Amino acid sequence: MACCPSIAKLLFNMLLLLLTFPCFLLAKLSICLHCGRNPRPRSCLRRLIVQMTSFQWRLALWLVCWIRIQRQGFKEAARAVSGSSRPAVIIANHLSMMDAIMLLSAAPPSLAPRVKVFASGRLLKIPIVGTLVRSMGHLFVPFTTSSAEAGMQVDKDKMQVVQQALEDHVRAGGVAAWFPEGALNKGDPAEPAQFRAGGFVLPARVDVEIWGIAFLGTGDCWPPTENFGGRPSRVWASCFKIHSSSHDVLSGEMGGPGLEDERAASLYLAEFCHAQIRSEVRQLRAEKGPAKE
Repeated sequence: MACCPSIAKLLFNMLLLLLTFPCFLLAKLSICLHCGRNPRPRSCLRRLIVQMTSFQWRLALWLVCWIRIQRQGFKEAARAVSGSSRPAVIIANHLSMMDAIMLLSAAPPSLAPRVKVFASGRLLKIPIVGTLVRSMGHLFVPFTTSSAEAGMQVDKDKMQVVQQALEDHVRAGGVAAWFPEGALNKGDPAEPAQFRAGGFVLPARVDVEIWGIAFLGTGDCWPPTENFGGRPSRVWASCFKIHSSSHDVLSGEMGGPGLEDERAASLYLAEFCHAQIRSEVRQLRAEKGPAKE
């Protein structure tokens, strides 16, 4: 469908704001009821906010006919994670703000509240979005620098507290998700940036299933250098199991460094998962072709 990019962006953002605003009001109410603190992980109101936002964003993506979205593997992955007693993590390449919308909108109502995202603390400064993610109980990377060019340094003491909270969530039966590049990839979308090893401390400590999501085209729909998205485009997302056991990946049989050295294990997992995500993204590009309409 031919559509002027400027009009498409205006309609997309108006629709997204209209459908997100009720979720924002509910999130604001939740924060007020909890006296400014994050809601309890098993709070009914928190579950409602997550499920409602997931539904509203799914509706928004269905209505924007100029953005052609193709997903593969998500239903199978959701059934597998929901039906398994094994802890799990989800990682994905990061091209755009659209990735987060795609991720939450693809999660079924039964699974979405179990997912806790390890996100950048800068999201808290974005109007509406900051209130939403806070009310959902997500955790934030305590960056001390403001850009990737500045090195993305973190407050190590605060980082340990956040990592422990995420680990406790996974051990209790939750699912952890994050974008291990640590920032939007503004380069070649088929070449994910280096995965930061810090997040992989969790799968080095806890034996988890590792699931991957490869995004392609989201950066054309919502360019990483722009504040607003919605350009006419084709977008693909592929969800797949990277491995059923993070500790098996680290075993000597697979060429891993073992579990004794946590830093070495984290680095190895980061490199291993990076290779799997990059391979899937390249396969999508080879099969689907250019993303722009």
